[in-house]
Amino acid sequence: MYPTEFISSIIGRSVSVAMLLILWYTISISNPSINFKLMLSYFLILNGFKILMYVNDLRLSKYIGDTIKDGTISNYLIKPIKIIPYLTFSFTGENWVSYVYSLILVVIGLIFYPAVSFMNCIWSVVFLIIGMIIAINISVLISTIGFYTPDADGIRNGAQHSLILLTGSLVPISLMPDFIKNILLFTPFPSMAFMPTYILQTELSTSIILGYLSISVFWSIILTIITSLVWKNSTKRYESVGI
Repeated sequence: MYPTEFISSIIGRSVSVAMLLILWYTISISNPSINFKLMLSYFLILNGFKILMYVNDLRLSKYIGDTIKDGTISNYLIKPIKIIPYLTFSFTGENWVSYVYSLILVVIGLIFYPAVSFMNCIWSVVFLIIGMIIAINISVLISTIGFYTPDADGIRNGAQHSLILLTGSLVPISLMPDFIKNILLFTPFPSMAFMPTYILQTELSTSIILGYLSISVFWSIILTIITSLVWKNSTKRYESVGI
């Protein structure tokens, strides 16, 4: 069944991106100030980055949550391993085809609208790594709900739908009203896919980029500390029975 699942997954994701592009094509026709070619590139690259950064549908959170829900987590707790890195790499290995697909999206996006400079590509990779750290921490935090309730899918789905807006996956944060945009830029959410894509496509001064970078680094440190504390506290109260 694996080939069928793979093909259906690719078709599903492609249709989702296509519907989003049709929406923005319709908007660009009625609003000439919106560059559809730029929007096309933006959403292709952003959706590729979302997969690379573990943001897409919070699949990593579900993967970790399922190990808690079905009791598999107990097999890892008794072993001398770093559980979160182990589960993250395990998830990555099982979904390697998705990462190939994500790279294809990014390449196609760059073909339609190339990066403004080589230096912007370097900065984009830096933000990609920091955003990945933030996304992993948020996924782990959401998955720890499974230690306290037998079914955390509802909360995870709510967070998933919220991130669609907060990460610029539906509307680029740069196009949002100034009041909302200025608030969001001080949160960790733009670092999760929007910022690497935005910097790749926009000419910005070094001082502005460093300002965005300092906010992203701040949140990556804070969330790493919080996630570590919450995870340790949650695993201490975890109980399981084995043979």
